[in-house]
Amino acid sequence: MAQSIADVDSAIHLLQLSKTMFAEDADEKKKTSFCEELQICSSDFPIIGQELDDRLYGLCKKDNSIENLNWFIVNHYQSPHVGEAKLLRNKVAFDLTLAENTEIGYSNFTKKYPDSDEFFVAKDSIESINYAVALKGNSIASYQLFIDKFPRSKKLAIAKGKMWFIAYNDASNLNTKQAYRDFIRKYPSSDLVDKAQLAIELLDWDLAIKENTKESFTSFVSSYPKSDKRKIALEKIETFDWISTVKEDSSVGYEVFLRAHPVSDKKGDALVAIERLKVVVPYLTSNLKYKLYDPKSRAFVSESLYESIEPIDKELFVVSNLGKKGVVNKLGESITLATYDCFWPVGSSHLIFQLGSKLGMMDRKGETVIQPTFDDLDALGDSMLITSVKTGKVVKMGLMDLKGKVLMENKYRELYAIGPDQFIVSADKKVYNLANSKGQLLSIPCASIDFTRIAMSKGKYGFLNPQGKFAIPAIYNSLRSVGSGYFVAENAEKKEGLLDSLGRVMIPFDKQSILNVGEDIFALNKTPYADKPTYYLFGLKSNKLISPLAYEEVGQFSEGLVQIKLSGKIGYINKEGKLVISTVYDNVDALPRPYDTVLGQYIIPDLNEMGEGDVPMDPEEEDYVFVNCFKETKSLNLDPVYTNSIGDFAGGLANVAIGEKVGSIDKNGKIIIPFVYDYITPFRNGLAVAVTKISDEEFNAVLLSKSGQTIMDGVAIMTWLDNDRVVLINRAGKLTEYAIQANKMKLLEGEISDIFRYKEYLTLVYKGATIYASVDFLTWYADKKIDFSAYDAQQLVLSGNGHRIAKEYSEALLDYQKALRKSPNNFNALLGIAENYKDQNSNYNAIEYIDKAILYANNSEKYRALSLKFELYKGQSNWTEAINAASEIIYLNSTEFSKSQWYLERGFCRMENRSYSDAIDDITTSFQGEIPVNSAYAYNLRGICYGELKMYTYAAADYKKATTLGASQYDSNENMGIFYTNLGYTYLKLNKLTDAQLAFKRAAGLGNQNAARALRNNNFK
Repeated sequence: MAQSIADVDSAIHLLQLSKTMFAEDADEKKKTSFCEELQICSSDFPIIGQELDDRLYGLCKKDNSIENLNWFIVNHYQSPHVGEAKLLRNKVAFDLTLAENTEIGYSNFTKKYPDSDEFFVAKDSIESINYAVALKGNSIASYQLFIDKFPRSKKLAIAKGKMWFIAYNDASNLNTKQAYRDFIRKYPSSDLVDKAQLAIELLDWDLAIKENTKESFTSFVSSYPKSDKRKIALEKIETFDWISTVKEDSSVGYEVFLRAHPVSDKKGDALVAIERLKVVVPYLTSNLKYKLYDPKSRAFVSESLYESIEPIDKELFVVSNLGKKGVVNKLGESITLATYDCFWPVGSSHLIFQLGSKLGMMDRKGETVIQPTFDDLDALGDSMLITSVKTGKVVKMGLMDLKGKVLMENKYRELYAIGPDQFIVSADKKVYNLANSKGQLLSIPCASIDFTRIAMSKGKYGFLNPQGKFAIPAIYNSLRSVGSGYFVAENAEKKEGLLDSLGRVMIPFDKQSILNVGEDIFALNKTPYADKPTYYLFGLKSNKLISPLAYEEVGQFSEGLVQIKLSGKIGYINKEGKLVISTVYDNVDALPRPYDTVLGQYIIPDLNEMGEGDVPMDPEEEDYVFVNCFKETKSLNLDPVYTNSIGDFAGGLANVAIGEKVGSIDKNGKIIIPFVYDYITPFRNGLAVAVTKISDEEFNAVLLSKSGQTIMDGVAIMTWLDNDRVVLINRAGKLTEYAIQANKMKLLEGEISDIFRYKEYLTLVYKGATIYASVDFLTWYADKKIDFSAYDAQQLVLSGNGHRIAKEYSEALLDYQKALRKSPNNFNALLGIAENYKDQNSNYNAIEYIDKAILYANNSEKYRALSLKFELYKGQSNWTEAINAASEIIYLNSTEFSKSQWYLERGFCRMENRSYSDAIDDITTSFQGEIPVNSAYAYNLRGICYGELKMYTYAAADYKKATTLGASQYDSNENMGIFYTNLGYTYLKLNKLTDAQLAFKRAAGLGNQNAARALRNNNFK
C-alpha cells in the first residue's frame, strides 16, 4: 500500500496534494507525477479521501487563516467539516474586525459574511460607532446623519432628543419667531414643540407690550385664544377702547364700547356718557320748519317749531324765529328767548351774544356774565376775551377774563394775542410793545412787532424773546422767520445770513439770498443777478454742502425729496444730495391750468400761495370792528392739502411734465400715470383727478388711483368726508359717494350740495334747505312730504333770468309763468315778468306786475320792487310817481339800504318837479344818518335849488363845496366844469365879478363850453 497519508505531515504538501487530487481542473500529468512522488496510486484516492479531508481540515483549523479556511469551504463543500469551517472562518474574520474596530471593517464583515452568527453583533457595532461619532460631533447634522442611517436604531429616540435639544437651543439663542417657527416646521414631533410655541407666544406678547396698541393686543388674543396672557390683553384692549371712546366722546362710540365690553367696570361711566351725549338733531318738517328730534327713540324732544336750528355742540342749539335767535338745550328747554341777533361759543363754558350792535357774554345756563356794552368780543379759548369799544372813529381794545374781570383797560388801538400770556399792544398804531395779560409792558417801544416777535426799532429789525428782550439785536436791514427757530437776516452790506433764535450766526453773511427748503437744509444763492440765481444746498446739521452742484431752482422737501432744476429741466434729489430722479422733466407749475365753467371750482389746486403782505394803515384812519354772526363748523371733512408746488411728492407720487403734457412718477422715477393729461391734482389717500382740455371753457376730468387705474370718468372730487370716503360730482351735478378701501360707489340723491360730516350725522343742502342725515346718507331727518315748490319755482325764475339777459324774452316769460304755476304769487316770478316787460320798453305792463309783486313781498323784496318802480317812473320823468316810490322806500325802515341815498334821490325828483324847498329838505337830510351822503353831486343839486329860490349866497356855498369835494374825490372834468360854471353864474347874481370870472376860467379850462361863452359875453376885465 502506498505511503500512509498520515505520513504527509507537511501542511504545504497536504494542501498541494489536496489541490492536485481534488481540483476539478487539475492537470492529469501533474496528478500522476504527484502520486509517484508520494508513492500513491490513483486507485487509492477514494480510500484516502476521508482521511485527507480530516487531515486537511485539521491543518486549516490549526493554521486558523481565513484564506485556507475559505479555500477548504469552497473546495470541500461536501465535507462534513464545512459547517464547522465556516463558523471558524467567521469567528477568525470577526476577531480581526473586532481588533480593527472600524465602521468599514464591520461593514465589510457584514457584506462578506451575511449568514454569520456575528452578523448582528457587527451591525450593532457599526451603529455604536456611528452613534459615538454623533455624540462626538454633538450637532444637528451628526445626529441627523445617524438618524437617517439607522432609522430603526434603539438609540433613535435618544439621538432625536439630543438633536431637538440642540436645535431648540439654536432657536432660543436667536430668540426670534421665525427661528422658533422653523424649529416647529422641521421637528413637528419634538417634545420641545410646545416649548417653542410658548416662546413664540411670549415674543408676541413682548411685541404687543412694546407696541402697546389696541391692534397689537387684538392680534395677540386672536393668535393665542388659550394664552394665560389673554385676560391681561383683553384688559389692555378695553383700556384702549375706553381711551378712544372718551376722546371721541360720542354716544355711538360709548354704545359700541358697551357692545364690545359688556361687563366692563366702565359700564356705569359709559351709560352716564350716553345719556349726556344723547344725540338730538334738527328735523325738517313739511312746512320747512325745524323741530328737535331724537333719532334713537324716533321721537321729537319738543313740539316747538323754528325757522332754523344750528347746533353749538351736543348740548345747546341756536334757534331762530322772525329773524331773532335764542338758545335751547337738547331737551328742547329754552335757555334764552329768541330776542338776540347772534350767538357763538367761547371755549366750552360760555356764549358770546349780540344784541343790536353790542356784544356781551353769558354762561351756558343763560346767565349774563358780561353786559352787552362792547362793539366786539374776541374769545381766546377758555380763558380771556379781547374787548373792543368804538368811540367816534377810534376803537379801543382791552382784555377781560371770563368772569368779567378787567385785565387790561380799553386803551389800545391794536391788541393781538400771539402766544401764551403774550400780546402785541399799541395805543396809537405807531408805537408797539410786547405785553402780558396783566398789562405789563415787557419790551421797549418798537415801530412794529409781528406775530413771530420780529420787531423794528430805530429802523432796524431784531427778534424778541418771550420776556420782551432782544434775543437777536435790532441791527439788521430785514429779518424773517424761516421756521425751526431760524431767521434769515440782511446786514448793512445787503448780504443775507442765517441766525438761530439766540442770534448766533449759523450761515455767514455772504449770500445774496437764503431759502429754507426743509429738513434743515438751506438753498444758498451768492449770485447778485436776480434773473439768474444759482443755489447750493447746505445741510445745517452736517455743516457742509450736501451737493457740489449749483441749481437754477430749488423747491421744498416733500416726502424726503426736493425738486431741483438743472439746464432748464426738473429732477429730484434726496436729503443726502443724491440725484434720485434725473433732470429730464419740464416744470409742471409753468403750464396753464385748464378752465371749466362747471367742474373747474373742484379742481383748483390747494396751493398755499403767499400774498404780498398787508399794507401799513394810516394811524389816523378810522378804526373798524368786524362782527360776523357765523355758524362755527367743526365738521370732519378733510381740509385742503397745502403744497408748495403740484410737482411736490404727495402720497408717494409727483406730477411732472414732458412738454405740455402732465403725468405722475413714483419715488424711483417710474412712470405711473402716462403723460397724456393737461393737469393732475396732487394725490391724496391714493386718489387724484386728472383733466384733459376740450376747449377754453371745458375739460374732461377722470378720477385716478395711485396705480394709474381710471376709477370713474367725468367726475371731480366735491369733498372728502374722511380719509376713506369722497363725494364725487359730475358735470350734470349728480353726486356719487366712493369708499376707497371697499372700492364701492353709491349714487346720492340729486340736487344735493354743501355736504358736511360730523361724528353722528351729516348736514347737506337739498333744494335750498339744510337737512340733517345719518353718516351713511341712508336716513334723512326730514319729512317726506316737504313742499319744495318755492325752490322749484326759484330754479325756473333763474332760468327765466338767464333767458331775459340773453334777450330771449318769450322763453323768459314761459319760465316765469311756469314758476307761478309751481308757486302762485311767487314774488321773484312776478318781478321777473316786470323786468322782462321793462327790458322790452312795455312800462305799463311792467308796473302792473311790480304792483302785483309788492302785494306778496317782504321788506327786502319790497325794496327791490319799489326800486324798479322808481327807476321806471324816473326814466319817464313822471316825477310825482317817482317821488311816491322813493317815499315808500324811505318808509320801509330797513337796514338793507342807505336811507340817506334815497332822500337824495327823492330830493332830485322834487327839484325836477320844481318843489325846491322840499327838495332842499330832502337833500339836507341826506347829509345826515348812519351812512350820510357826502358827494359833490348832492351839493351841486342843493345849490341849484337854492338858486331857483334866489338864495344865491347859500347856492354859492353849496357850489363851492361841490368843487372842493369833487377835487378830493377825483370827479370827472365834465362834472367839475359844471360845478364851476354854476358857481360862476351864482357869483354873477351876487355881483362878484372877479370870483365869477375865476370860476368860469376854471370851468372853461375843464372844457365847459357854457363857461367859455360866459367869459366872452360878459365884460370881464
